Amino acid sequence: MLRTAIVEQARFAVGEQLRLSAYIGKHLPSICSSIEQSARKAFFADDGSEPSGQALAFMTDCMPLAGLIIFAGTTEPDFQRAIDWAGESADAVDPISLLSTLTLVYIIAEGIHDARHDFLRYGVWKRIECQVDEIFASAS
Repeated sequence: MLRTAIVEQARFAVGEQLRLSAYIGKHLPSICSSIEQSARKAFFADDGSEPSGQALAFMTDCMPLAGLIIFAGTTEPDFQRAIDWAGESADAVDPISLLSTLTLVYIIAEGIHDARHDFLRYGVWKRIECQVDEIFASAS
């Protein structure tokens, strides 16, 4: 399970700073479809790659989507406020990278919730969650 503190920070960044919750909610089916496709490509391909490599491939594939969601769904003042907040929150991290990562974490949490009644989709989302959580565990 994704660390509660990271999910809470993601909810704050997306909901309060970027104000993207409604935008993501409106487009969640297509966003989830794209992320599920990336997960299948990264996690379920029989290419012999290590799980850590699969997780990094997944994140690399999904980060541009998170950035596009921020670009399309937020206003300039909200984006600037979020950049300022992210810069204050993590001095050594690029604010846009941090916001994109938190947006992806938010989407993962929403995707798990959205898929909870569909056994196959839920399994994909839980695999996403486990792999991304391992990235955060190795980084801390």
